Amino acid sequence: MNLILCLFCCVGASLVVITVDAGYDTTYVQSECSSNKTITLGQNGWSLYGFVDATSRDCYEHNKDCSVTLSAKSGHHVTMRFQWMSIECPSDYLNITGDTKSSIYCGGSAPPFSIYSSSNWVSLRFVTDSDYCAAGFRLYYTSYHYGECSENEFRCVHEGRCIPKELKCDSHDNCGDWSDEVTASCGLTTAAVVSISVSCALVGIVLIACSFYCICSKKHSSGSSVAQRRRTSSPARNATEPLGFVEPIGPPKYIDTPPPAYTTAAASNGIYAGLYEDPDQIHPPPYQSTFTTAPYSSSSNNNNNNSQSLTCGDNGNSPRPSDNEDNSRAGRGNSSNANRSS
Repeated sequence: MNLILCLFCCVGASLVVITVDAGYDTTYVQSECSSNKTITLGQNGWSLYGFVDATSRDCYEHNKDCSVTLSAKSGHHVTMRFQWMSIECPSDYLNITGDTKSSIYCGGSAPPFSIYSSSNWVSLRFVTDSDYCAAGFRLYYTSYHYGECSENEFRCVHEGRCIPKELKCDSHDNCGDWSDEVTASCGLTTAAVVSISVSCALVGIVLIACSFYCICSKKHSSGSSVAQRRRTSSPARNATEPLGFVEPIGPPKYIDTPPPAYTTAAASNGIYAGLYEDPDQIHPPPYQSTFTTAPYSSSSNNNNNNSQSLTCGDNGNSPRPSDNEDNSRAGRGNSSNANRSS
């Protein structure tokens, strides 16, 4: 994906206009006010092409009236084209003479056409007042000729103008018809190849940085989500518990069905064998028995000894009296009653 984006960027970069200003002379009009300078193109160390700026400052000076003249070789002409312009109208203006007609230029928009001299020279006069300051202007000029072009020159399509060959494909309309900047004439120059390569390298670096950022952000967000889930799912830890404390896990609770209530029939069938139960429920209660002695033969003592009984201990451990002991007790009772009657 990154490779596709990089190739797309490279193709787009190849369509971008690449400006190369190497070898262009630059003249500032307001710096030449005292001399009204004349530049001889192609002579005295001056190039056949260059720039003319209003000033080297961000804002042109007030109350100035400055002129510069561009003079080409005999039989040559001068063409000019604005790159940009910002001049207060109408008190500040640029007057160009030497072309087919004298023209005054001002305002914030550069003329969208080239200017040609009618002879081998052209003059630029820049006038300012004290009211307002603006950036000024910038234009580039080129010396050209008609006829046969040398091997060091490029022939323009329109009217066969000849310009220096090094001006081909520098993003400036030196021919006046852009024929020196079309793809058919340029292809990919060295400057274009270098610029595209640098652009692709920068885009590749940005894409790699973005990829690393996305990966790191995803890992960070994933770690935060896991930590959040752990915090929400884990129970709150007691502050007194040491770190790493794990609550012991007890045996599972008894969930089997409890045995039925104790009965003699169930116990005889062995239903309680191997089951844990309360002994009070498995075993019968302690034995308790109440019995009455035989009735007395005499009925005279019914009010005192109507019914005498012997009760075993509450714990059920006293032995039952024997028959002989019962008879002796009955005899003693009868004799006692006889004595009372006599």
